[in-house]
Amino acid sequence: NSYFLLDAHAGFWYGVNYDFSSCYFGANKSFRRNSNLTLKNSIMLNSSEAFWFCSDLLIKNTYINGDYAFLGSKNIILENVFIKGNYPFDSSCNVTLKNCILLSKDAFWNCKSISVYDSVINGEYIGWNSTSLNFFSCKISSHQGFCYIDKLFIKDSNLYGGDLMFEYCSNIDIEANSKIKSVKNPISGKIISKGIEELIQDDLSLDKNKVIYEQI
Repeated sequence: NSYFLLDAHAGFWYGVNYDFSSCYFGANKSFRRNSNLTLKNSIMLNSSEAFWFCSDLLIKNTYINGDYAFLGSKNIILENVFIKGNYPFDSSCNVTLKNCILLSKDAFWNCKSISVYDSVINGEYIGWNSTSLNFFSCKISSHQGFCYIDKLFIKDSNLYGGDLMFEYCSNIDIEANSKIKSVKNPISGKIISKGIEELIQDDLSLDKNKVIYEQI
């Protein structure tokens, strides 16, 4: 039940075993290199560059606004969190999101071991250059989303808002409960959907037989 205004810029760096509940944060860069941090029922109105290089984070029922959150962090659990800001989770690993909303471009770049459940994601270029991304029962709208990924698993999710998806992705296992606007040059795996409106296969170096397409 505390307020941290603009003068609290970079206010909680390097701390261990923090527990915040029902707080308001108005300053950016609030947390960096923290471990064992819990944040619940809070508002971060200006969270640009927050949660850099942190570990063991639990965040619930919280609104986060600002770019570049969660850079290089690991062992993160978010439940019922609304993130409005670009470039979240760059270079992070072991991240779990449940019942979250992300309005952000370039989310989950250079990541490893991401699992997202029952969430809504809206933003271009999601997930580039990452390994082991998993999405379950999500609604995802992303221009040129999910490119340059190894081990991409999407189950029971709506992907209709996405186009030019899965470029140069390998070992993909996609089950969309919607149509997909367009798919471009995936490397290997399976894509199950209600139909692909445009399939682009213009890289002649790729073996088209390494990708299986099924329509439900």
